[in-house]
Amino acid sequence: QGDTLKFVLLAALFSTIVSATFGVTSLSLGGYADWQSYAGIWITWWLGDVVGALIVTPAIVLWVSEHALKHALNWSRSQLLEIGVSLPLLCLVTWIVFQSSQAMMGSNYPLAFLTLSILIWVAVRLGPRETVTAALLCAGIAIWGTLQGSGPFARGNPYESLLLLQTFIAVLAVTALVLPVGVAERRR
Repeated sequence: QGDTLKFVLLAALFSTIVSATFGVTSLSLGGYADWQSYAGIWITWWLGDVVGALIVTPAIVLWVSEHALKHALNWSRSQLLEIGVSLPLLCLVTWIVFQSSQAMMGSNYPLAFLTLSILIWVAVRLGPRETVTAALLCAGIAIWGTLQGSGPFARGNPYESLLLLQTFIAVLAVTALVLPVGVAERRR
């Protein structure tokens, strides 16, 4: 679990600060961004980089290794059943939450976090690879719904929508990284 937390702190937080600072400063110096908007643009850029590092990198690392492929080919029947139920259920719940209108779902309810209960189930029952994959699927559906203007993060202001969406994906990603590692350590 210590290595996971180091990854979150070093790769996802500190390296992205450099990227956001250079990017937003370049835009501002080039006249493409207003200096008064620097802080808001910087936060959005930085959080986008953090989310990308937290959600995409672990999926690549965990699925590209030779051990991961062997493990995936050796799932037990019960694991296949749980994958066959939990991942489609997660996708369905996420799709419902992010494809519904604000009026139907109620804009003040944190319904997006219904997906966390299923993600936690995947983390406890299956493992890190399956959990980061589930989080990546959930993030993709959330992004798609928000881009279509539906779901709990669709707002009139695109920056507000983006910030809410990025924060949600960051919570998913950290949960998907830390929880299965903690469960595995506890089992050992």
